[in-house]
Amino acid sequence: MANLNTYKRRRCLLVTDEEDEAPPSPQASPSRPPRPPTPPKDIRHVYNAPFAIYEDWEGTRWTALKGKQVTQPRCLDWPLLRRLKLDKAIETHLKNMGLYKFSQTTPPGLLPLHLEFLCTLNMTADKSELHCRMLNRPCVVTYRIMNEVFGFHPKRLKGIPDTWVAANAWKELTGLPTWTGQGAPSNQLIDSDIGVLHKFLSFCVVGKEQANKVNASEAYMLWCAKRKKKIDATTIIWNQLHTMARHGGFKPSLSPISTALALHFRLYPPTQVPDHLRASVTRPIDRSELKTFVAADFTIIPQAQRPNVRSILLQLNRGEGTSSSARHVLDDDDEDDDAEEEEPAPPPAFVCDPEAGPSNAFSAVPGSL
Repeated sequence: MANLNTYKRRRCLLVTDEEDEAPPSPQASPSRPPRPPTPPKDIRHVYNAPFAIYEDWEGTRWTALKGKQVTQPRCLDWPLLRRLKLDKAIETHLKNMGLYKFSQTTPPGLLPLHLEFLCTLNMTADKSELHCRMLNRPCVVTYRIMNEVFGFHPKRLKGIPDTWVAANAWKELTGLPTWTGQGAPSNQLIDSDIGVLHKFLSFCVVGKEQANKVNASEAYMLWCAKRKKKIDATTIIWNQLHTMARHGGFKPSLSPISTALALHFRLYPPTQVPDHLRASVTRPIDRSELKTFVAADFTIIPQAQRPNVRSILLQLNRGEGTSSSARHVLDDDDEDDDAEEEEPAPPPAFVCDPEAGPSNAFSAVPGSL
């Protein structure tokens, strides 16, 4: 019996030693490093696109946008506004709203760049970042970057408050008792400076092609201008760009936004932007467009009592065959302005200043604004 127990103990020790000396199992061997992810495949040939396409939804957007011309960028004509004596009021409104630096940032629109920007644009779920590609380089745009480039508020602001009533705001802006809805005529605005400001907001912030109607969001921005409140221009512009990108029925606009962001990310040589990518130079908001909110027959009440409205109309009519009936309404104080008419200011000429930094590489020639 003792010999049997001794044999069992020796056998257990032998088995244990064999297990300890056994080679490691295949499961215990160190795993191989994971393979790098396969780079996305460029399928631009499927959609005949001039830039890289990696996702089907990007190609779908390109198909909807490729036949459309980007709307020409617009800017304020400061020499004309000085002659109309509206420049200081509009400058004050822009500074109060946080848009003054943006109004001075007028790079040209670059057609292929802007189309690539729109076709690859996407916002995060919390709408805190905008992801896109420009010149096939992934870019992430944040509120901080929009503040650095355009001077917008660095953080997201609250939208239109629930307590804001469009009818009350419209009465404050026009003197009219009722809000006429999404297509309210812009010539109902009482203050001429607010009328000019609406043109700028429609073209440069909302991205409209025409600016003769006022919708609810534009009425809110004008109301903020009257109340000296800042607006969340970043959210407004991002939403407009996202709408243009997702719905092919909209005509692309706001092309200076992508150009300025590309310069910020140093996607172009510091000395020039390739000429073959230049869509169009920014065009000033001219006399004929400003006249659309001035009541020429002075029959709209209370718009007929706008300050200096007749003098403004006369200035706008200059160079277009001013009638004697319009000329005789000038006050004595305004006759000095009628001595000599300056030549209309040409559109701002743009030069590239390598010392100005990437976000301000394009600036207007001194004296053109």
